[in-house]
Amino acid sequence: MLSLYQIYRKTLQSIELDETGYFAFVLQPISVAQMQASARPDRENAFNLSPRDGPLVLTFVELTWVDSQKDQSMETITKKMHDEMEAVLIETGNLHYWIYPNYAAGWQNPFSSLGHTTYIKLKEVQRIYDSGNVMGRLQPGGFHL
Repeated sequence: MLSLYQIYRKTLQSIELDETGYFAFVLQPISVAQMQASARPDRENAFNLSPRDGPLVLTFVELTWVDSQKDQSMETITKKMHDEMEAVLIETGNLHYWIYPNYAAGWQNPFSSLGHTTYIKLKEVQRIYDSGNVMGRLQPGGFHL
């Protein structure tokens, strides 16, 4: 975790934030007990996670700014930081394949980490409960099946 924080600090020092901008680095643990509770036989885990995968720590970086002229450079900066952090996690054997949809960047595909079978199940749920793709058409942003 210290290595990831050091990458965050290095990146933070290299950017110029707007007067209302901020750059947050959040660690959110997911314990084995939490994963066991979501893996009970009477409920399905839409993320296809197993207690054997845990414990996990989600990392979330949020960078905000006002000036739209900085959009591309800020995305480039965060992508570079992501790649550096991912390299450290791979090197130390701590990278997990799962991408949490609520924390995913626009250039990531969180559904790719679910596996084909889980993705098909989610598409079936969508077909049953949102056959007109209302959420996909009317809900801006985010990731849609």
